Amino acid sequence: VFALNRGDDDPETSPTPTPTATTTTGETPTATQEAPDPLVVAPGRVGAATVGMSKQQAAATGLFDTDVDHGPDDCRGVAPLEWKKSVSNALDVLLTGSGKIASIGITQGGPKTAEGIGVGSTLAQVRNAYEDLTPVEEAGFDQSGNYVVAGDRYLGFLYNEEASDTNDSSKVTFMEVTKGNKPELIRDGC
Repeated sequence: VFALNRGDDDPETSPTPTPTATTTTGETPTATQEAPDPLVVAPGRVGAATVGMSKQQAAATGLFDTDVDHGPDDCRGVAPLEWKKSVSNALDVLLTGSGKIASIGITQGGPKTAEGIGVGSTLAQVRNAYEDLTPVEEAGFDQSGNYVVAGDRYLGFLYNEEASDTNDSSKVTFMEVTKGNKPELIRDGC
């Protein structure tokens, strides 16, 4: 909430309006406070976008554009659902045949979990953040992964080493959230 300091009502002598921050909770705002990131990653979701949502439900969150035409020279053609441009380089969305969100992928520069884990975090940091983390297992293509499972929702972490070669300093290179099925931790570009 912003309040304007108008000074007196004479437009010739009034100072330029200055916005000042106010709160309704009684907290004193500080220059270092930042708004919370609305795109927090968790099993089965990124912010308000949850796996299993229909295209229409996803669009209603305001996080996506629909029916994005990439032109005839782009192998993506018309994307039925795509993250807004401000985050589309760090997030992707895969749909089921019936048009529901099946998976959300997070790459470098993308959002993080509430625990501060994101692409670039180490395996040691992931282990410290999640006591219920699955053991590292093969994920194909000489890569490995592990998962946080919350009921039927998943959050997967990909590492660029085979499972036997991962160590505490192995870095997360991709994250994926799903529901019902364990993340495949792979993307196949066109």
